[in-house]
Amino acid sequence: MQPNLDGDGNQFNDEADLAKHWTEFLGPKFTMLPKPKNLQGYPSLPPKSAADSIPPSVKIKEKALARLRNHKATGPDDTPIEPFKYSTAAKTLLFELIDSCYQHESIPSDMATGRFAMPCKKRDANDRANCRSLASH
Repeated sequence: MQPNLDGDGNQFNDEADLAKHWTEFLGPKFTMLPKPKNLQGYPSLPPKSAADSIPPSVKIKEKALARLRNHKATGPDDTPIEPFKYSTAAKTLLFELIDSCYQHESIPSDMATGRFAMPCKKRDANDRANCRSLASH
């Protein structure tokens, strides 16, 4: 159930109006907190070493992949986890991508997107406070 009225009680015209509504509502929730002013007492980060850019071992990647559950919701590309778990070719490509991300210290920009669903609780769906955000990657 999605809200059909904005905060002023006006009907949404289309999906773009609804998206704008959620953006305005969720924007403050996802705004970065200001940097703390007094960091005294916190330990400094250790200096960066060559080991920081070494990708995880195959054993660690295998273990992480095995812990992912089958038959779960997919991300924006609609690719389930099962091919990566059971296809040697797909698993090899995934592990190469992970290694590349470690070595270059960056991820492809299209991997930094996700989907939000806004299910509303049993009360009034037009009250945004009755809804919660669920994200998938």
